[in-house]
Amino acid sequence: MATTKILTLPGAVATKADLGVRVEAGTVLLPEDLSRAMERLALRNVEELMAAVVSFPSALARELGWDAGEVRGAAAGLSDRLQGVVDPGLLRADWAEAPPTGARNPWSVAEPDRRRDR
Repeated sequence: MATTKILTLPGAVATKADLGVRVEAGTVLLPEDLSRAMERLALRNVEELMAAVVSFPSALARELGWDAGEVRGAAAGLSDRLQGVVDPGLLRADWAEAPPTGARNPWSVAEPDRRRDR
């Protein structure tokens, strides 16, 4: 997809429904506080904003004074707003909580016939 033009709406404030993002005539309009947050996080375009909302919601939440759950809640609305503007691969409908990562006990995830606790 081509580079999307972005404009800041002075005085506009991000909303918890869709971050207050609007699309008009192919131009993405961002609320002023969201635009400043993107600048502080070095997010250069709406694709990077979408990736941050999905992958690092706590970083954006900190900048907006929200909690990560509120940013995740705005993800679906933002995704709807950016249909046709952002690569569809970035616009997922399944905003499920990511499973925890890290070391796991291999016996707790082994196939039942291979477990030691039989």
